[in-house]
Amino acid sequence: MEPDNKIAIKNIIEKYEAVQCSLNPILHEIIHENGIIEKDDIEIIAKYLNLSRAEVWGVVSFYSDFKKKPQKSHIQICCGEACQAQGSAQNADEYLTQNGLVWGENSNGVLVEKIFCLGLCSRGPAALENGQLIANFGGDE
Repeated sequence: MEPDNKIAIKNIIEKYEAVQCSLNPILHEIIHENGIIEKDDIEIIAKYLNLSRAEVWGVVSFYSDFKKKPQKSHIQICCGEACQAQGSAQNADEYLTQNGLVWGENSNGVLVEKIFCLGLCSRGPAALENGQLIANFGGDE
Protein backbone atom coordinates (compact mmCIF):
# COMPACT_ATOMS: atom_id res chain seq x y z
CA MET A 1 0.00 0.00 0.00
CA GLU A 2 1.32 3.44 -0.93
CA PRO A 3 1.70 6.27 1.61
CA ASP A 4 -1.04 8.92 1.50
CA ASN A 5 1.27 11.66 0.23
CA LYS A 6 2.28 9.53 -2.81
CA ILE A 7 -1.38 8.90 -3.63
CA ALA A 8 -2.01 12.65 -3.32
CA ILE A 9 0.86 13.40 -5.73
CA LYS A 10 -0.53 10.94 -8.26
CA ASN A 11 -3.94 12.62 -7.92
CA ILE A 12 -2.36 16.03 -8.58
CA ILE A 13 -0.58 14.69 -11.65
CA GLU A 14 -3.77 13.12 -13.00
CA LYS A 15 -5.54 16.51 -12.80
CA TYR A 16 -3.06 17.87 -15.35
CA GLU A 17 -2.82 14.85 -17.68
CA ALA A 18 -4.48 16.61 -20.59
CA VAL A 19 -2.62 19.90 -20.09
CA GLN A 20 0.38 20.64 -22.28
CA CYS A 21 3.44 21.81 -20.37
CA SER A 22 1.95 20.61 -17.10
CA LEU A 23 5.19 20.20 -15.14
CA ASN A 24 5.21 23.65 -13.51
CA PRO A 25 1.52 23.57 -12.46
CA ILE A 26 2.06 20.11 -10.97
CA LEU A 27 5.14 21.25 -9.05
CA HIS A 28 3.34 24.36 -7.78
CA GLU A 29 0.42 22.30 -6.51
CA ILE A 30 2.72 19.80 -4.79
CA ILE A 31 4.54 22.68 -3.07
CA HIS A 32 1.18 24.16 -2.03
CA GLU A 33 0.02 20.81 -0.60
CA ASN A 34 3.26 19.45 0.91
CA GLY A 35 5.61 22.42 1.26
CA ILE A 36 8.51 20.62 -0.48
CA ILE A 37 9.38 18.52 -3.52
CA GLU A 38 10.91 15.25 -2.38
CA LYS A 39 13.26 13.01 -4.36
CA ASP A 40 10.53 10.36 -4.66
CA ASP A 41 8.15 12.99 -6.04
CA ILE A 42 10.57 13.74 -8.87
CA GLU A 43 10.64 10.09 -9.85
CA ILE A 44 6.84 9.78 -9.80
CA ILE A 45 6.38 12.98 -11.83
CA ALA A 46 9.00 11.92 -14.38
CA LYS A 47 7.34 8.54 -14.84
CA TYR A 48 3.82 9.94 -15.28
CA LEU A 49 4.87 12.74 -17.64
CA ASN A 50 7.27 10.52 -19.61
CA LEU A 51 10.22 12.77 -18.75
CA SER A 52 13.63 11.92 -17.39
CA ARG A 53 14.33 12.55 -13.71
CA ALA A 54 17.02 14.99 -14.89
CA GLU A 55 14.43 17.05 -16.81
CA VAL A 56 12.17 17.28 -13.76
CA TRP A 57 15.11 18.01 -11.44
CA GLY A 58 16.30 20.72 -13.83
CA VAL A 59 13.03 22.60 -13.39
CA VAL A 60 12.86 21.97 -9.63
CA SER A 61 16.42 23.19 -9.08
CA PHE A 62 16.06 26.22 -11.38
CA TYR A 63 13.09 27.86 -9.61
CA SER A 64 13.66 28.94 -6.02
CA ASP A 65 9.97 28.46 -5.18
CA PHE A 66 10.37 24.69 -5.47
CA LYS A 67 11.86 23.79 -2.09
CA LYS A 68 13.77 20.56 -1.65
CA LYS A 69 14.15 20.69 2.14
CA PRO A 70 11.54 21.42 4.80
CA GLN A 71 11.81 24.91 6.23
CA LYS A 72 10.36 26.81 9.15
CA SER A 73 10.74 30.18 7.50
CA HIS A 74 11.38 31.72 4.08
CA ILE A 75 12.84 35.22 4.01
CA GLN A 76 13.38 37.19 0.82
CA ILE A 77 15.36 40.41 1.19
CA CYS A 78 15.05 43.10 -1.48
CA CYS A 79 18.33 43.97 -3.17
CA GLY A 80 16.89 46.40 -5.72
CA GLU A 81 18.46 49.82 -6.16
CA ALA A 82 16.03 51.75 -3.95
CA CYS A 83 16.40 49.32 -1.05
CA GLN A 84 20.17 49.20 -1.51
CA ALA A 85 20.27 53.00 -1.25
CA GLN A 86 18.43 52.61 2.07
CA GLY A 87 20.90 50.09 3.51
CA SER A 88 19.46 46.70 2.59
CA ALA A 89 22.86 45.09 1.97
CA GLN A 90 24.24 46.16 5.35
CA ASN A 91 21.00 45.26 7.16
CA ALA A 92 20.89 41.87 5.45
CA ASP A 93 24.52 41.09 6.34
CA GLU A 94 23.89 42.01 9.98
CA TYR A 95 20.68 39.94 10.06
CA LEU A 96 22.40 36.89 8.55
CA THR A 97 25.35 37.14 10.94
CA GLN A 98 23.17 37.62 14.04
CA ASN A 99 21.01 34.62 13.13
CA GLY A 100 23.74 32.28 11.84
CA LEU A 101 22.25 32.22 8.35
CA VAL A 102 23.77 32.10 4.86
CA TRP A 103 22.33 33.47 1.62
CA GLY A 104 20.54 30.82 -0.40
CA GLU A 105 21.02 28.02 2.12
CA ASN A 106 18.41 26.31 4.23
CA SER A 107 20.16 27.04 7.55
CA ASN A 108 18.35 25.69 10.61
CA GLY A 109 15.13 25.51 8.58
CA VAL A 110 15.36 29.16 7.47
CA LEU A 111 15.91 29.93 3.79
CA VAL A 112 17.13 33.46 3.02
CA GLU A 113 17.14 34.64 -0.59
CA LYS A 114 17.73 37.83 -2.52
CA ILE A 115 14.81 39.29 -4.43
CA PHE A 116 14.82 42.32 -6.69
CA CYS A 117 11.93 44.63 -5.86
CA LEU A 118 8.95 44.04 -3.67
CA GLY A 119 7.28 47.32 -4.62
CA LEU A 120 7.82 48.81 -1.17
CA CYS A 121 10.56 51.21 -2.29
CA SER A 122 9.42 54.21 -0.26
CA ARG A 123 9.46 52.16 2.95
CA GLY A 124 12.64 50.20 2.30
CA PRO A 125 14.68 48.36 2.82
CA ALA A 126 11.98 45.77 2.28
CA ALA A 127 11.74 42.05 2.90
CA LEU A 128 9.18 39.29 2.63
CA GLU A 129 8.95 36.75 5.44
CA ASN A 130 6.67 33.79 4.82
CA GLY A 131 4.63 35.92 2.41
CA GLN A 132 4.35 38.89 4.81
CA LEU A 133 5.83 42.21 3.64
CA ILE A 134 8.23 43.91 6.05
CA ALA A 135 8.99 47.62 5.64
CA ASN A 136 12.23 49.11 6.98
CA PHE A 137 13.76 45.63 7.30
CA GLY A 138 16.50 45.60 9.88
CA GLY A 139 16.03 49.30 10.66
CA ASP A 140 14.26 51.16 13.42
CA GLU A 141 10.50 50.77 13.26
